[in-house]
Amino acid sequence: MPFGIAVAGAKSYDMSVSRPLTWIGSLSIGASIGNVNTSSGDFSAKCPAGSQLVAIPDNVVAILKTSISAVMQFKSLAISVDNNARTVTATLDLTTNLQSPSFASSAADRPKLVNVYCVYPGEINQGGFGFAVAAGGSFPYVVDSNSGLFLTYSYNGAFTGNLTLPVGANSTVFCYWDDPNVGLIYDEVSRTLKGYVSGNNQSGINIAIKICVFTIKTPEVPAWGIAVRGIDGGISFTSAETPMMYRGNINTPSANGSATAFSTTDQAQQPMVPVMKIGGQLASTNWFHLGMARSGTSFFGRPTSLINGGDSTNPNQQVVGYASKPLPFLWATDYF
Repeated sequence: MPFGIAVAGAKSYDMSVSRPLTWIGSLSIGASIGNVNTSSGDFSAKCPAGSQLVAIPDNVVAILKTSISAVMQFKSLAISVDNNARTVTATLDLTTNLQSPSFASSAADRPKLVNVYCVYPGEINQGGFGFAVAAGGSFPYVVDSNSGLFLTYSYNGAFTGNLTLPVGANSTVFCYWDDPNVGLIYDEVSRTLKGYVSGNNQSGINIAIKICVFTIKTPEVPAWGIAVRGIDGGISFTSAETPMMYRGNINTPSANGSATAFSTTDQAQQPMVPVMKIGGQLASTNWFHLGMARSGTSFFGRPTSLINGGDSTNPNQQVVGYASKPLPFLWATDYF
């Protein structure tokens, strides 16, 4: 970085690849059986043009049943993100031909909330007069300084299947691991990262993992250092904080479960993705949440916790509800 700001601490952070990450709102998902439940949000006032919106749901699947037969129906939350208009729409279609339908999945295992985050563009030109700091990131252009996310927890060590994280609500959990036999999900209610070797099976897990968690916080103002104010006049960044070092996007697996892949260059830097549930998988009459798995450069879905059992009428299948959506990734080498 020939010009600009470098934030020095345990590591030196090049602000030219930093991106403000802000929580900009949430969508509540209805659960009216027989209807199409839709929730939309216009976030154009909360993030500038060129931003990337990231929508992370608590769950993406719901299972319907009937009391008169063993038939079950799988319903997937559909999320549409328009980065140009800066809008997000979430739709849970619960129309059904089942008689006297009800949920086979518990309330905890159904979509209820979609948190929406804004990743600011790397360079913003708002015009006007004054001075700009080259490679200083986009923090001077933050619209809502009260909703910024900064690194609040990191971990580098062994993972044995369950790790409760000391973080707050609306946190984004990025992880790097490399084991095709371990699928990960993050439970926002208990703030626990969970791993599974097969559907509802956590036995024998012992893998290396790297974790970075970004949480909403007011930037700490140091006695000495740098403080940057956003457009709203609030402090959007200080040199006491560790920003998100954006390194690119990767798509989630496609609807048919096909893996996506990192480049060999990114893989060498140990790319970290935000952990979330991306769909469901039916295996031997049981529906499981579809979590994330990694194997070398490959990124794909793997069954994790149980949703419900007893589906004897549908064939085994994997459904990626959150399919082909771009997710930002970080490099673990920037933090560890």
